[in-house]
Amino acid sequence: MNVTSTLHSFNSLVDLPSIPNLWINRDFLRLASFYTFAVAPLIFLLGAFFLIFVPTAWDDIPAPTGCRKVGLKGTSNLADEHVPADTDADTSTQSDPPSQKKKNSGPFRVKSLWIYPIKSCQGIELASSTITPTGLSYDRQFSLAQLITPKAAPDSKAPEPEWRFITQREYPLLSQVRTELWLPSPSAPHVLSAGAIILTFPDPCLGLTGYLRRKICELLSMPPPTKSAIIPFAPTPDQIKQNAYPTAKFRIWKDTPQALNMGSHLPASLAVFVGLKNPLTLFRVTEEREVFRAAPRKEVLGYQPTTGFADAYPVNILGVASVRALSGMQPTGARELSARRFRANIVFEGGGAFEEDWWLRVRIGSDGGKEGERGDGEGRRRGKGERKEDGYEYEYEYHVVCRCVRCKVPNVDLETGVRDRNEPYTTLVKKREIDKGAKGLGCLGMQLVPVKQEGRVTVGDWIEVLDRGEHEYIKQ
Repeated sequence: MNVTSTLHSFNSLVDLPSIPNLWINRDFLRLASFYTFAVAPLIFLLGAFFLIFVPTAWDDIPAPTGCRKVGLKGTSNLADEHVPADTDADTSTQSDPPSQKKKNSGPFRVKSLWIYPIKSCQGIELASSTITPTGLSYDRQFSLAQLITPKAAPDSKAPEPEWRFITQREYPLLSQVRTELWLPSPSAPHVLSAGAIILTFPDPCLGLTGYLRRKICELLSMPPPTKSAIIPFAPTPDQIKQNAYPTAKFRIWKDTPQALNMGSHLPASLAVFVGLKNPLTLFRVTEEREVFRAAPRKEVLGYQPTTGFADAYPVNILGVASVRALSGMQPTGARELSARRFRANIVFEGGGAFEEDWWLRVRIGSDGGKEGERGDGEGRRRGKGERKEDGYEYEYEYHVVCRCVRCKVPNVDLETGVRDRNEPYTTLVKKREIDKGAKGLGCLGMQLVPVKQEGRVTVGDWIEVLDRGEHEYIKQ
């Protein structure tokens, strides 16, 4: 359609009065009206889109030079977690105690591995990981914190403000903060700071510009706008000095470790998105926290177990059969549960629901035996010639030190960031109050401490149960 035919169509909408002595050409008036009411608004909208919206809507950060992105490529190993296994037939709330356990229960294998570089933010699924004294490498090395002024006691001096860690317990939208881990490529060992973390979250879209961004995204069915930040993973002393990172104490449960304050990298809009009114910052582990409670002592292990910013113990393990069973115990209408809600490091498959309740000591790895010869529930002596891989022994033992007492973090829907008022916490307390040291609390999964200070775990590794027995949870 040419301009003339378009104008003729527009003429039917614009009824110009017949003025015999009008000195301005009527065709000119029609053309001017057409551009005023049809073309000009379109040009304005396109200009607003390209000049305001496009450059800032998706705050993507380029890949750090000389680094590779860490994480599982392709489909998650938990993609089939909701498919019932033959061993799911037992719907009891607790597995049999050791005295009643069948000799050949299992076999058990590692199904999925996860790390959470920033505490309470989204995790990264791995195919394999090294084990350190604090757990899986890179796990929970950062924590977000807010500045709080504690309430003063009557007739006492006002306390000093302190930094306190935050989690999805209070701020469920942390579940929507995505983290990427970028590590130096083998061909670029000179990369400083041992890589970087890229943090990405939905842009809260403030003001008129933000409103336009959000509406254009909705109109065009585009992903919502995001904001990102890049954070050095382990800054060198020179980088610490150059960026003027201060070291400060911050409270994580009852501990107050010294940590590196790297909040200067955070966009101000992150606090707005999460729903914080207090100042927000990001801490990096510099001082590991020793673990006692139910953990073996140095006299037994040869070292005292430690953690970074994990709640309690270095490694958490959970069975998919247990998650499926718990999901089935919920009231009608409750959402099906994913193992990802429980933020375990090691998710295993095999055996019945809640088999792990009674584990005391396990061995995880592979000695090259045929499938079916491992994880028979009683353990098996390794053959001659222990295999090695990447400088590590191929099998590693762990003390299973206690059951994992659950809070309300699993109530958060990982897709929306909305926290359910009841489930699965209510069902956990009702059905899984099984530990005499955790009265009124629900348990799911187990806490591990590595016997050795270094090791490796890989998806597909067998899990041998070397010892079973009773547990008693020890509160903080």
